[in-house]
Amino acid sequence: MARHVKSSLGRVLRNVVLAALPTASAATGCGIGTCTEGNPVTKELDQTLLALVGQDLPKTLCADLCQTMGVPCSLTGVDLATKKFSLSCAQAVGYARVVDGLAVGRSSLESQTCRHLCGEEQQSCWLNGALGDSVSVECNTSHSCVKGIGGRRPAELLLSPATGTDVVGRFFSEAMQLEAASVTAFEILHEELTRFDAPEDLRRAAVRAAGDEVRHAKTMRGLAKRFGGDAIHPPVQRPGARSLFEMARENAVEGCVRETYAALVAAWQAEVAEDAHVRRAMRAIAQDELRHAELAWAVARWSDDRLGVAERADIAAARQEAIATLREEMAIQPAERLVRKAGVPTHERAEAFLNHLTATIWA
Repeated sequence: MARHVKSSLGRVLRNVVLAALPTASAATGCGIGTCTEGNPVTKELDQTLLALVGQDLPKTLCADLCQTMGVPCSLTGVDLATKKFSLSCAQAVGYARVVDGLAVGRSSLESQTCRHLCGEEQQSCWLNGALGDSVSVECNTSHSCVKGIGGRRPAELLLSPATGTDVVGRFFSEAMQLEAASVTAFEILHEELTRFDAPEDLRRAAVRAAGDEVRHAKTMRGLAKRFGGDAIHPPVQRPGARSLFEMARENAVEGCVRETYAALVAAWQAEVAEDAHVRRAMRAIAQDELRHAELAWAVARWSDDRLGVAERADIAAARQEAIATLREEMAIQPAERLVRKAGVPTHERAEAFLNHLTATIWA
């Protein structure tokens, strides 16, 4: 399949974005940034939360939420679009302690509290506001859409949990880590292409891509700080000497699948993100990501001619598995603020993008 993907890649991705723009509302039944329809699990969780409104919460949760022991509390409201919850603490002392905590930054809650309010898999949430005798809780939802976005990941990558009370800041913080790690990934690719005596144009493209990712990481760091996120460089371990087959297999997964999708998403963000700084940044990044995807397919064409039938079949299977994994990662609805401010595709839009790529580039 790799030999059939040529310079038309950019045209295909551009047409996908342009075709989606006029029909964003009709295709999903809602406008960009307003979709709240999730998968069945999300819908079931939403109904459970609505049923809790007006009821007293367990004492252990109230102790965490109201920052003091022995204070009853109840869920007074739920915003399903943003997964923010309003709670009422019965005593003013609880409210006062919450305000003190908010004055010095985010007040993280216990994982048990987060799982109760935000779902079994939720590990982090925090108090993010207070009004009268009520407090507001927000779930960490950035993990629901970052996984499928970003640059080429090296084999050994350990991402650090992003901090900050703004989901957009956490999103760009994690994106910054992926871009920074991609610098190492392309350096490794260049070293391996040199060792396997690949054509000079492929080696030069890998060097250029590493330089691109340095700029991307800097850009993402700026966006993260703009929205109150941090900027942590992830630790990356370089693999030992790999075979041509191992290099080609990783290239199929990280380049032909994930970078191709990332190029499409970057182009989409450049068009629909509400924040002008994000749109401007993603326009430049989208062009670079397209070249990175084209490099991945060029490396795939070159390596295919040097691999055996069984090895090519294994790589094709790995590519299909990567597509399936990407589809699973896109199944959770991203936070509404991410969709609106950063232009992150909704679950429905991501599904449509994946379907188109599966029928064309990945066919």
